[in-house]
Parts: sequence; C-alpha cells; structure tokens
Amino acid sequence: MPDRADPWIAAIAATLLGMLFSWRPSFWFDEAATVAAANRSEIDILRLLLNFDAVHGLYYLAMHAWLSWVPINEFTARLPSAAAVGAAAAGVVVLGKLVADRPTAWAAAVAFTVLPRTLWSAVEARSYALTAAVAVWLTVVLVIAAARRGSALWVLYALTLSLAIVAYVYLGLLVLAHAVTLMLRRKWRQLLPFSAAVAVALALASPLLALAARQRHTQLWWISGGGYLTGVFWEQWLTASRLFMCATVILLAWGSVILLKRKSGQDVLAVALPWVVVPTAALVGYSAVVTDIYAPRYLTYTAPGLGLLLGVCATAIARERSRILVLILTVLTLSSSTAFVTQRSPYGKPGGADYSEIARVVKTNSRAHDCVAFGSVEHEPLRAAAAARPDAFARLDDVAAGVPGPYAAQLWTQDLPLDSDAVRPRLAACTTLWAIVDRSAPSPVLNATEQQGFKVNHEWILHRSKVIRLQRL
Repeated sequence: MPDRADPWIAAIAATLLGMLFSWRPSFWFDEAATVAAANRSEIDILRLLLNFDAVHGLYYLAMHAWLSWVPINEFTARLPSAAAVGAAAAGVVVLGKLVADRPTAWAAAVAFTVLPRTLWSAVEARSYALTAAVAVWLTVVLVIAAARRGSALWVLYALTLSLAIVAYVYLGLLVLAHAVTLMLRRKWRQLLPFSAAVAVALALASPLLALAARQRHTQLWWISGGGYLTGVFWEQWLTASRLFMCATVILLAWGSVILLKRKSGQDVLAVALPWVVVPTAALVGYSAVVTDIYAPRYLTYTAPGLGLLLGVCATAIARERSRILVLILTVLTLSSSTAFVTQRSPYGKPGGADYSEIARVVKTNSRAHDCVAFGSVEHEPLRAAAAARPDAFARLDDVAAGVPGPYAAQLWTQDLPLDSDAVRPRLAACTTLWAIVDRSAPSPVLNATEQQGFKVNHEWILHRSKVIRLQRL
C-alpha cells in the first residue's frame, strides 16, 4: 500500500470510530448552546457574538451552515466533530512521518484516536475536536516551514495561526510550544520569521482577542478554582479512565527508559513534549496566579501531542517488531473501551443530562397547541432541551417565553414568571400544559400551574428531570 494513502486511511478510520454510537448520548447544556446559537440567522449569530460567546463564533457559523441543510439531531450535530477527529488523525500521520518514521506515525495516530479525550470530543457538538485538527495541521506547517527556506510557508503559518485563534482563542498558547520546539530542534535562524509570523497572526486576530477579553467575565464565571492536578492528570486526556491511565503510565515509563538509553526519538519529542506541557502549564499557571480560566476540555488540542508521545514510546518498545507494536496498540485500544462505552451511554454527558429523553417524551405524547413551561436543574434552564431538539417542541405554545434569545442577542429565551400579568392570559387559553422540571427538587413551575387551575395528569420520571402533563380542571 503506498504511503500517500496513509492519511486518508487514518482519517476514515478515526471518523468512523468517532461516529460509532454518537447518536446515543443525550444532548447536554453546552451542546444545546451550540444548536441554539447555530439555529438562527447569520445576522442574529453575529449579534450574539458581539454580546457573548465570541470565542466560539467561527464554529457557530460553520454549524449554522451545516445544520441549515440537515435535520437537527444528536447524530448530525456531532458528525462534524467526528470528521474533525478524522482530520486530526490524518495530520498526526503526516506529522509523524515528518519527525519520525511510518511505524511511529501510525502508532501515534492510533494512540491519539483512542485517547479518551479524543473519543469524547468526537461525540461532542462543540469545537474541541476542531481545535485538535487545527493544532495538528498548524504544527505540520511549522515543521515544514522550519525545514525549508523562503517566506511562503511562514505566510501560510501566520494565516493558519490567525484562523486558529479566531476558531478558538486558547489555541494561541500553541505558539509558545512551537517556539520551544524550534529551540529544541536548534532551528535558531527560523526564530525570526517565526516571530514575525506570530506577530502578523496576532494582529489579524486582535479584534477577536479584544472582544474575548471583554466577554471573559460572562464567559468563564462558572469555573471554580483549584483541582489542577486532578484536572490535568485525571481529566484532561484520560476523562477519568482508570484502565487507560494505567496503560498510559506503563507505556510512557517503559518507552521513556528505552528512548533515554538509545538517545533516540529526539525530533518527535521536541515536537510532542512542548505541545503537551507548555499550553497546559501556561493555562494552569495563569489560573493559579491570576484568575481561573482552566477547564480540562479546553486543552483538547494537546491530545495529538500525547498521541505522538505514546506512539514513539510504543515503537521504541517494539524495536521494529511489527507484531509487538500491533500488540501494544491493541492493548492501548482495549484499555480505552471503558471510556468509549461510558461516553456513548444514554446519560454519558456531564451531569447525566437527559435533554434528548425529554424531547422524546414530549414529541411522542404531546399534541399541537399544547402548552409548555420550563423549570431548571442545577441552575441550568431546562428550556435548553427545547433549544437542542426544536423539532420536539415546535408545535407547542411556550407560555412563559419572554424576549426570544435571538432578539436579545442571548443564547436562551427569557423565562417569565408563571404568575406574571404577561403569562396569566396565555395559561388561561391552555387545556393541556407540559411542565419540564427537576426530578427531585420542588418546582416553582409546578406550584404556580397548580395554583392556576391545573392538575397533574401523568408524570414521566427521567434520569435527572421530570416531564409532567397537567390538565385544566
């Protein structure tokens, strides 16, 4: 098989693995935000970005284009992420061949693809898988530019970096890793054109950087301080997978000993180690000293670097014995199976979200012009379930809706109190009301509707929510 087919094979295999059972997990709050933002006009998206979530702007616009011609459901919303994982895996193969050899490239691609964080990003309707793909190909451009003379590739690097920052601001930290890579590879003469390219990229991306800085307090308010060791070593790449952690520790420790003895793998280590360490150290350091902006999933784009480290360690242990290499990669793949199964379970998303189940119950049992009202679960508005699956709620009358999100340049439509003057006439016209509330906590929504003449007809107890059908007495 010709070498040039390798990236395509890696891309197809990684995409198919990422797609597998991607329709099973329920949507959760962040994914509902993606659909809510993308499922509006381009002008309304731009108005939203000027007010909130500018760091996700390019992704929202891309998802708008995608969701405008496919039905909105769990599979279609996550399919671009699976494709992005495939693009990243192809890039890992290309990069591995540039800094090592074909076996290392393939080992790295397999390791990256089965990383729990990569598997997670493939079924997440957010931009994290895209960041991994952009990071890989930006690094490919860096390695090629550093190996050749001329400015054309540095211009390409500058343009790609500016696009990367626009796609995801935290990708800007990758330039610190790239600077370390150039120094470790002793590409001293390339530091000047590299610095110029970075300056151009920052200038091009500066409007977004300024807007993101202005929105920081509304964007990152939810992040709580501390827990950095757990975040980095337990969540960032492993997503709390004990089995994969054991396999990773053994592989890295064993492979490192062999690499140190042989003094081999210098080029791939010069690329992979800074990629894994530098952005993580920068983000965690800033969070510890200044203000907390670190969340483990924000550094998904460092996963290809860890894939390269695992790949070079695997080939070092195998010592050109293909059967041993296949065995190592098989064990690594099997060790990620628990993460794969957990992530693709119906309630595999954070908090055990059940938005998709809410939508299924409502769509199956409601009738046109029934009314609906939403409560909240753990401070998350449950109307996010309607944003994630608008098809299930399209025929219902949202009696408590205030200013629609698109008009207010917000993600969510405003909720009005059910006992307000604006809502009472709407409720008076309802004969059947669907209340979407917390499964266990007392619900103000339920209390208010019962006070206005409704009685519970039937309840569907879900994983963390409750769907209640009420009839007017």
